[in-house]
Amino acid sequence: MKKTPWFKRGIKPIHVGVYEVYDPEDGPTFQHWNGKKWGPRSASIDGCFSASHFYFESYFQENKWRGLSEKPKGKS
Repeated sequence: MKKTPWFKRGIKPIHVGVYEVYDPEDGPTFQHWNGKKWGPRSASIDGCFSASHFYFESYFQENKWRGLSEKPKGKS
């Protein structure tokens, strides 16, 4: 899957959706951005679509992130 370049910490995404985030200690993971806050981290894109990821706010709100150039199949 194609991805965008990395964005620095402190820059927030414009669009709601799943993004790959990077933490020097944990490496790359995925998080859902709801337009205001990041949801919990997940090892997979699919994990970001579980109900809990839409209702809980992550402790990690300052992320280095990059977007997916296309929506994951079967996800809206």
